[in-house]
This record gives sequence, structure tokens and C-alpha cells, in this order.
Amino acid sequence: MIKMNFFKFINDKTKINFVRLKNGINTGFFAVIIFVLLTTIFQNFIYENVYKNNVSLTITATGQKNEKALASNVRIRDIFVNGSEYDFTKIQLSDGWEYSTVDHLISAYEPTKPVSFNVNFDEDIRMLEIVYVQEVGSGQVEFAINGKNFKTIDTYKDCEWSTSSKVYKVSQLINPYSSYSVFIVLFVLFTIIGYWLIGNNKYYKVFNYLKYLNLSIILAFIIYMLMALMQRESINDVFQWISSYPSNFNNGLWIIVLLNIAVTAIFSNNYRGFLTLSVIGMILLTVSYFKIQFRDVPLLPWDFMLISVAGSVVSRFKLVPSVSFVVALVAFIAIVVLMKFVTKKIYVDKIKLSVRIATLVISVGLLVVYAFSFLFTREIDLFEAKNFYSNNGFVLAFTESMQYINPVDEPAEYNEATMNEIAKKIESSVKEENGVKPNIIVLMSESFWDITRVKELGFKEEMFPTYRNLQKTSLTGELLTNVYNGGTVNSEFEAMTGFSVSYLPSEYMPYQRCLRPNFYSINSFLESSGYDSLAIHPFEKTNYNRNAAYEYMDFDKTVWEDDFDANADRMRGYISDHALTEKIIEEYKKHKAESNSPWFNLSVSMQNHGGYWESTLDKNKKVDVDDSAFTETSRGSIEDLATGLHYADLALGELIDYFKTVDEPTVIVMFGDHMSNAGQIGDTLLDQSSLIAKSDYDLSGFGKTTNDTNASNIYEQRRVPFMAWSNYENVNKNCGTLSVTQLLPTVLSEYNSIMPSYFYYLKNTQSILPACASGIFVNKDGACDFVGNMSEEQKKQYEEYWLIEYDYIFGKDYLKNIFDYSDK
Repeated sequence: MIKMNFFKFINDKTKINFVRLKNGINTGFFAVIIFVLLTTIFQNFIYENVYKNNVSLTITATGQKNEKALASNVRIRDIFVNGSEYDFTKIQLSDGWEYSTVDHLISAYEPTKPVSFNVNFDEDIRMLEIVYVQEVGSGQVEFAINGKNFKTIDTYKDCEWSTSSKVYKVSQLINPYSSYSVFIVLFVLFTIIGYWLIGNNKYYKVFNYLKYLNLSIILAFIIYMLMALMQRESINDVFQWISSYPSNFNNGLWIIVLLNIAVTAIFSNNYRGFLTLSVIGMILLTVSYFKIQFRDVPLLPWDFMLISVAGSVVSRFKLVPSVSFVVALVAFIAIVVLMKFVTKKIYVDKIKLSVRIATLVISVGLLVVYAFSFLFTREIDLFEAKNFYSNNGFVLAFTESMQYINPVDEPAEYNEATMNEIAKKIESSVKEENGVKPNIIVLMSESFWDITRVKELGFKEEMFPTYRNLQKTSLTGELLTNVYNGGTVNSEFEAMTGFSVSYLPSEYMPYQRCLRPNFYSINSFLESSGYDSLAIHPFEKTNYNRNAAYEYMDFDKTVWEDDFDANADRMRGYISDHALTEKIIEEYKKHKAESNSPWFNLSVSMQNHGGYWESTLDKNKKVDVDDSAFTETSRGSIEDLATGLHYADLALGELIDYFKTVDEPTVIVMFGDHMSNAGQIGDTLLDQSSLIAKSDYDLSGFGKTTNDTNASNIYEQRRVPFMAWSNYENVNKNCGTLSVTQLLPTVLSEYNSIMPSYFYYLKNTQSILPACASGIFVNKDGACDFVGNMSEEQKKQYEEYWLIEYDYIFGKDYLKNIFDYSDK
């Protein structure tokens, strides 16, 4: 009897000790996780308020570039110290680097060897952000902190101009991800505490809850790793990403941890929460995978606005998953199923409803604080979304992209009654008589502007013979653009839709953000009126997301650089405007052989793309320019720009000459997308000319605030010409200065062509506000002023344009009947 009691005592004692040990370990594990989570969430706060350091920054233009880059230029746009912009005038630049007070850029142009400059900051540093320019002429740059290489970056990008940044944070914290001793110490400490606490049964519910949370966190980690595997299709690539971007890995992990705790709290079951989040993650990654296949862009949060039409769009593509993706997907499903049996072995008592609600509120609250305090604080280059998702992981990248779902606030006057009144005004603008259905060719000419406005330049031959002739015989005028030196796609969007980017945030790119299937444009209207359509862009189809944009605007056919003959004529490294003209004529002939329908063509040229250098100048075509008033170093750039402009004009003449022989009524419209400068920073065409009064106005035109009190400065660097010709109507008129949104309403109206009701409305209201862009407006008498000085009538019209645009792009679509041509 005594023996049996002894063994029973030993057995009971062993069970108690085992339970104590198990719960102690459980407690310790949870404590370590909470420590890491809180450190991750509040680390930035600690940076800002506790830790500081002295930092020396060295920036080196290496002189190296990749094979696609046109030059090895490096431009530094801004340096932010602890969130504040650093004064570039404090920096002592070395040879090879220049600073322009006009463009506010520190630049190294085509360095043949590494050139560096150093910045010793005279304040304690918590965080540095270096903003650099990316474009087709950019090369490699190195950033070093305190003499040690911090980052080497290839700043080339196949676009006209964009910016990106690199952030350096100073940390004296013990990093829980690299200091494993922290885990060991905390693990042991809290295991001992847990072992002691378990001696009192009243703590059982606490330990049961900790087991519930620990299981949620472990399952969240499994979900996160499976999602990473699906995104990268290789275990090796997953671990390579983790080692390359550990902070991105951790940030994404805690998003999933908090989400899984919240979802599990709703279902009161660890596996159900795990299963729900796993299925959602699996679906999102699958959709993103296939979207990259046919769009070369990952899944973005606002794509869900298009879910009703996604099936019809996807059905047009043959989507075949790779073997590695299928293996990753199967592994995901298998592990999810396996966890069903594993979690059954881990018994967790049911958690009280009040505790679950508290858990849900706390986890969601932490997630919101985490997102808005630390994740939604940096700009995202959405034209590089694929790389952004790759570097940050799907979870973190998708979460950060959510900050752009609602980029604008709803106008105060926006409501159904107001929009119904506006609808009546638009409908009443339409003419009763039927218009002509001519072939319409719209040519947006890259960087085309009237360089003869620069009085210091002399030309021994007519720079623009076609344009000058059309000024005497046809329809011409000028456009006030919202962009300068880049941003082509914004002018294109405005011309095609009649919607202005003036109302949109600076980081908002319509072709990337707001287009959807059957998006309203002049083409969608013409398609509904029996037209066939073609878009031509002699560059990469992904440039500015045009491949998707043209499909959304219902173009029947697209032609890209790869569709041109391999031996097509080139100028300055790009398909020439002459070759583009030949392609337009060739495609028109193909169209006429197959169809009797009228034809609409949008062509966007590339010949005069920015980055003007003597090295890209075609000496056999060089125009004779008297640029003796300019520095010797800038003359080659000026001649390169002038030559390209001259040959763009000649190409337009070739196009018009051909269509003079065509019997069908045809309208040809050409306009420049924006002005472009030429030369090295501080030694440019506009720096040395009298065209723009020298002041503190920032000519770069990329979101910097202007302090200029003279609106004419802005006006002078945002003026581009437009010209229109037809073979059936003789219209000789100077239209003055118009907004880009007013271009096609004006041209089509003058040539008695059919056009959508919204274009009639724009034409009818043109006399109130002929031109408005870049923060200024132009009256019908040609005088310009800042937007804040509009008359009451002009302000009302300006706000009415925004109400219409908001309703269609962001609002409730009260004007659907006016803009929807999909069923007409």
C-alpha cells in the first residue's frame, strides 16, 4: 500500500513538474515574441526620441552604367536629415559635381571615373534619406556612411524622369533579430517565472490563453513562409530574400501575426483562423502571379474595384503557371491540410467571448497603429511595383500600397442633386446636327516645343517649316501643360480623356492607378461610333503602363518598338519620327485593305526623349544653329535638342503630304507633351537664356513648391505648340493658349467632327477658363495668373470640372450615362 502510494506520489509529482515546465516554456516563448513585436513596432519611435549619432555621408558617381543606359549621369534631388530637407548650399562639392540653384539638383554628368563628395553633418543623426533621380541616362552611384559602403545603386530606369530614395537609420538598440542572446536570456527568465507561477492553479486560464496566442503566432509564421514560397517559387529564393531584406521580412511577418490573432479571435479556433487566412493568402498570391504574367504588374489593392470585369479581361489571355509555382501551390495546400491534424494534438480550452473581443480589438488596434505610424510613411513608385513587391514581400508591399486607395478627398459640393444638374448642362451642350466621321490621327510629339522662342539662338534655316506653314493656313495654338521635362503620360491622359491631372496628387499616375476596362476616352466614344483604332508607341509597351492603359481605353490594336522592323530608322538611339510616320501610313493601308470603317490612331513618339548631349547628336543631320551666346559645354546639347525638333516637324510634313492624296476625310493633330531643357545642370539652355526670368522658381517641375511671384515664369516653361490639319475643311485660326484637356474638343469642333457630349461641354465652357495647369490659368485675353486669383465665375467652373472628374474616377458614377460607351 505504501509502495503504491509512493509511486502514485512520484507519478503525480512528475505530471505537475511536466505541466509546470510546459507552461513555463509556453510563457517564455510568448514573452520573447511580445518583446520582438513591441521592439519592431516602436523601434522608429525610439529612433526619433532617444538615439542619435554623428554621421559622415560620401556619395560617389562611379562612372559605370548598364548596357541600356544612355549615359552614366547621377543626380541627387534631396537629402533629408531626421525628416528635414538639408540645405545643399552647405555642401562643398568636389570636381565632377555641380549644384544648380535653378533645378535644385546636385549632379555628375557622364563621369569617366569615380567622382565623390562628402557631407559631414553638424547635427546628431537619427535618419538619413537620400533622394536620387532615375531615368534612361542615369548610371551607378555609391553611398558610404562613415567611410563604409552602405549601398551601391544602378539609377537607370526606362522612363523620362522619376525619383527614388535610400534610407539609412542609426540604431544603438539591441536588435532582437541579430542578437540571439536576447532570446536565450528572455526565454530562460520567463520559463523560470512560468514554472513558479504554475504552482497556483488560479493561473491556469492565463496559461491556456498564452497557449492560444502562441499557436496563433506559430501558425501565422507558417502562413507567411508559405506565401513567400508562392511568391518566389523557390525555398532558396525565400531565404535569400530574408537575408537581403531582414527588416522587410519582419515587418510583413508581424502584419500576418496580428491578422491571424484577429481572425482566430473571431472564429474562436486556431485552425479555422489559420485556414481562413491561408486561403485568402493563397488566392491573393495566385491572382498576383497571373496578373504579373499578363500585365507585368502585381496585384494592387485597388484592383478589387475591377473584380466584376476581371473575368472578361483574363479570358483574353492564355495563362499557364510554371512548374515551380504549381509545386509551391501544392506544398501550400498540403501543409494547410497537415496542420489540421497537428493542431488537433494541441488542446486549447475555449476562450471566453469577452477575452476574444478584447484580443480582436487590441490586435486590430496594433495593426492600425503599426500601419499608419510606420508603414504609410514613404512614397511608392508604382511604376516599379513589381520590384517593390519583390524587395518587400507581398504582404508588406500590398499593405503599404493601401495608402493610395483614396488619394483625394470628396469635394464638399459632391452629391447626387449637384451631379444631376451638371448632367443636364453636359447633355444640353450637344449639337443636334450630325458631324463628319473623319479618320483622326493624334500625334503626341516627345518634348516638342518652339525653341525659336529663345531669342539668344539664331537659325540659318527654318526650324519648323511645317508648323510655320500650318500657322498661316490651318488650326494652331499653344497648350499649357501640367508637366515639364518629363511626365509625358499625364499630357497623354489629359488629351485622351479631357480630365486634368491638376486635381490629382503628385504621386498619382492615372495610367497606373485609375484606369479600368472601358475607361472613358475619345477612343471609347469613337469605337462606339463605328471606328477602328490603333495605338502606336515606338518604345517598350510597359513604359508608363501603356499596354494596360490602351487596352482599358478599348484600342483594337497596339504597335510597340518590337513591332518595328529591326532596321527601322533611328535617331538619338530611338525609333525616329520618320520611321513612326512610315509605320502610321503602313498601318493605315492595312486598315483600308481590311475595313471600310473610319480610323482613329494615337501615336506617341520617342525621337526627342530627354537627355540631350553632343554624344547623341547625329552629325549628318545636325541643323545649323547659332548658339555662340551659350557656353561651349552646352552647345552640343542645344544642337541635339534643336536637331530633333526640326526633324520631328519634317516628319509631320511627310504625314500630311501622304494624306493629301487620300480621298477619305482625315484630321491630323500634333502637339508637344511638355517642354524640355538641354545641357548640364547650371549650364542649361534655360539657365543662359532670357526666356524665363531668374528667380527662386524651381524649373524641374516635379512637385517642388514655388515661391515665384511671377506666373509668367511658369507659363513660359509650360508652353507647347499644337497644330491640326484636315483634307476636307479649310480652317485658318489661332486658338491662343488652351489646356491640354481642351485640345481635342477644340480641334474636332472646328473640323465639324463627331465627338462625345463631354467634349461639347468642354468646348462650350472654354471661354470661361481657356487654360489652367501647373497652378496658373490663362484668360481669354492671354493674360496669366495664379489659380488663387481666379474670378468667381472661373472658380465655379474650375470646381465643376473637378466634380465631374471626381465622380467618374473616384465617386459614385452619377454621370455614368454620359461617360459609358461600352454598350453603345
